[in-house]
Amino acid sequence: FFFFFQAEDGIRDVERSRGLGDVYKRQVHGRMKYENFLKTVKILSTVEPYEMTKIMDAVKPVMFKAGTEIIKEGDEGLDFFLLESGEAYAMKAPEKGMPQVKMMEYQKGNYFGELALLSGAPRAASVFAKTDCLCLSLDRHTFKRLLGPLERILQRNTKV
Repeated sequence: FFFFFQAEDGIRDVERSRGLGDVYKRQVHGRMKYENFLKTVKILSTVEPYEMTKIMDAVKPVMFKAGTEIIKEGDEGLDFFLLESGEAYAMKAPEKGMPQVKMMEYQKGNYFGELALLSGAPRAASVFAKTDCLCLSLDRHTFKRLLGPLERILQRNTKV
Protein backbone atom coordinates (compact mmCIF):
# COMPACT_ATOMS: atom_id res chain seq x y z
CA PHE A 1 0.00 0.00 0.00
CA PHE A 2 1.62 3.24 -1.15
CA PHE A 3 0.92 6.95 -0.63
CA PHE A 4 2.35 9.48 -3.07
CA PHE A 5 3.21 12.94 -1.78
CA GLN A 6 5.29 15.96 -2.64
CA ALA A 7 8.14 16.35 -0.14
CA GLU A 8 9.10 19.77 1.25
CA ASP A 9 12.35 19.77 -0.73
CA GLY A 10 10.50 19.08 -3.97
CA ILE A 11 11.42 15.40 -4.21
CA ARG A 12 8.50 13.21 -5.21
CA ASP A 13 8.55 10.18 -3.00
CA VAL A 14 6.61 7.10 -2.03
CA GLU A 15 5.77 6.29 1.57
CA ARG A 16 4.86 2.80 2.78
CA SER A 17 2.13 2.52 5.34
CA ARG A 18 4.08 0.00 7.47
CA GLY A 19 6.62 2.48 8.89
CA LEU A 20 9.22 2.02 6.15
CA GLY A 21 8.46 5.45 4.69
CA ASP A 22 11.13 7.34 6.64
CA VAL A 23 13.81 4.81 5.70
CA TYR A 24 12.78 4.98 2.07
CA LYS A 25 12.69 8.80 2.07
CA ARG A 26 16.22 8.96 3.52
CA GLN A 27 17.49 6.47 0.93
CA VAL A 28 15.96 8.40 -2.01
CA HIS A 29 17.17 11.75 -0.64
CA GLY A 30 20.69 10.34 -0.15
CA ARG A 31 20.76 9.08 -3.72
CA MET A 32 19.55 12.35 -5.19
CA LYS A 33 22.05 14.36 -3.16
CA TYR A 34 24.98 12.91 -5.14
CA GLU A 35 23.26 11.93 -8.39
CA ASN A 36 24.04 15.14 -10.30
CA PHE A 37 27.67 15.13 -9.19
CA LEU A 38 28.26 11.46 -10.04
CA LYS A 39 26.85 12.00 -13.52
CA THR A 40 29.63 14.56 -14.15
CA VAL A 41 32.43 12.10 -13.30
CA LYS A 42 33.86 11.06 -16.67
CA ILE A 43 34.72 7.50 -15.67
CA LEU A 44 31.10 6.91 -14.61
CA SER A 45 29.59 8.21 -17.88
CA THR A 46 29.13 4.69 -19.26
CA VAL A 47 27.51 3.27 -16.12
CA GLU A 48 23.95 2.02 -16.56
CA PRO A 49 21.22 3.77 -14.48
CA TYR A 50 20.70 0.77 -12.18
CA GLU A 51 24.48 0.59 -11.57
CA MET A 52 24.54 4.34 -10.83
CA THR A 53 21.81 3.79 -8.25
CA LYS A 54 23.96 1.17 -6.53
CA ILE A 55 26.95 3.55 -6.54
CA MET A 56 24.80 6.38 -5.12
CA ASP A 57 23.69 4.06 -2.30
CA ALA A 58 27.26 2.92 -1.57
CA VAL A 59 29.31 6.14 -1.53
CA LYS A 60 30.15 7.64 1.83
CA PRO A 61 30.91 11.35 2.19
CA VAL A 62 34.22 12.18 3.89
CA MET A 63 35.42 15.72 4.70
CA PHE A 64 39.11 16.63 4.74
CA LYS A 65 40.46 19.97 5.98
CA ALA A 66 43.06 21.81 3.90
CA GLY A 67 46.52 20.31 4.48
CA THR A 68 45.21 16.88 5.51
CA GLU A 69 46.91 13.81 4.06
CA ILE A 70 44.07 11.82 2.48
CA ILE A 71 46.19 8.95 1.18
CA LYS A 72 49.72 8.09 2.35
CA GLU A 73 52.31 6.72 -0.06
CA GLY A 74 53.19 3.13 0.88
CA ASP A 75 49.99 2.42 2.84
CA GLU A 76 47.58 -0.36 1.94
CA GLY A 77 44.82 0.81 -0.40
CA LEU A 78 41.51 0.56 1.41
CA ASP A 79 39.37 3.23 -0.30
CA PHE A 80 38.67 4.90 -3.64
CA PHE A 81 37.84 8.63 -3.62
CA LEU A 82 35.79 10.88 -5.89
CA LEU A 83 36.47 14.57 -5.29
CA GLU A 84 33.05 16.24 -4.94
CA SER A 85 34.35 19.66 -3.91
CA GLY A 86 37.68 21.30 -3.16
CA GLU A 87 41.14 20.72 -4.56
CA ALA A 88 43.80 18.12 -3.81
CA TYR A 89 47.23 17.15 -5.11
CA ALA A 90 49.37 14.01 -5.34
CA MET A 91 52.97 13.82 -4.11
CA LYS A 92 55.38 10.97 -4.83
CA ALA A 93 58.98 10.21 -3.95
CA PRO A 94 60.86 9.59 -7.24
CA GLU A 95 63.05 7.06 -5.42
CA LYS A 96 62.96 5.53 -1.96
CA GLY A 97 64.39 7.93 0.62
CA MET A 98 64.04 11.01 -1.60
CA PRO A 99 61.63 13.86 -0.84
CA GLN A 100 58.21 13.79 -2.45
CA VAL A 101 57.48 15.95 -5.50
CA LYS A 102 54.09 17.13 -6.77
CA MET A 103 52.83 14.80 -9.49
CA MET A 104 49.22 15.75 -10.12
CA GLU A 105 46.43 18.09 -9.07
CA TYR A 106 42.80 17.12 -8.58
CA GLN A 107 39.62 19.16 -8.87
CA LYS A 108 35.90 18.47 -8.63
CA GLY A 109 35.01 15.36 -10.61
CA ASN A 110 38.49 13.79 -10.41
CA TYR A 111 39.15 10.51 -8.63
CA PHE A 112 42.12 8.92 -6.91
CA GLY A 113 43.08 5.86 -4.91
CA GLU A 114 42.17 3.37 -7.63
CA LEU A 115 45.69 2.14 -8.43
CA ALA A 116 46.25 0.34 -5.12
CA LEU A 117 42.76 -1.17 -5.28
CA LEU A 118 43.27 -2.43 -8.83
CA SER A 119 46.79 -3.79 -8.33
CA GLY A 120 46.80 -4.76 -4.66
CA ALA A 121 50.11 -2.89 -4.34
CA PRO A 122 50.74 -0.25 -1.65
CA ARG A 123 49.68 3.34 -2.37
CA ALA A 124 51.91 4.73 -5.15
CA ALA A 125 51.59 8.36 -3.99
CA SER A 126 50.30 10.53 -1.18
CA VAL A 127 47.29 12.78 -1.76
CA PHE A 128 46.80 15.97 0.24
CA ALA A 129 43.81 18.30 0.50
CA LYS A 130 44.89 21.66 -0.97
CA THR A 131 41.62 23.23 0.21
CA ASP A 132 38.81 21.83 2.36
CA CYS A 133 37.57 18.80 0.40
CA LEU A 134 34.44 16.71 0.30
CA CYS A 135 35.15 13.28 -1.11
CA LEU A 136 32.80 10.41 -1.79
CA SER A 137 34.49 7.15 -0.93
CA LEU A 138 34.01 3.50 -1.75
CA ASP A 139 35.76 0.79 0.23
CA ARG A 140 37.85 -1.87 -1.56
CA HIS A 141 35.13 -4.54 -1.66
CA THR A 142 32.42 -2.16 -2.89
CA PHE A 143 34.82 -0.62 -5.44
CA LYS A 144 35.61 -4.05 -6.93
CA ARG A 145 31.96 -5.11 -6.94
CA LEU A 146 30.52 -1.92 -8.45
CA LEU A 147 33.37 -0.61 -10.59
CA GLY A 148 34.89 -3.93 -11.63
CA PRO A 149 33.48 -3.60 -15.17
CA LEU A 150 35.35 -0.27 -15.50
CA GLU A 151 38.68 -1.78 -14.44
CA ARG A 152 40.31 -1.59 -17.90
CA ILE A 153 39.34 2.07 -18.29
CA LEU A 154 40.61 2.89 -14.79
CA GLN A 155 43.93 1.15 -15.45
CA ARG A 156 44.36 2.96 -18.77
CA ASN A 157 43.70 6.33 -17.07
CA THR A 158 46.16 5.66 -14.23
CA LYS A 159 49.19 7.89 -14.63
CA VAL A 160 50.62 8.25 -11.09
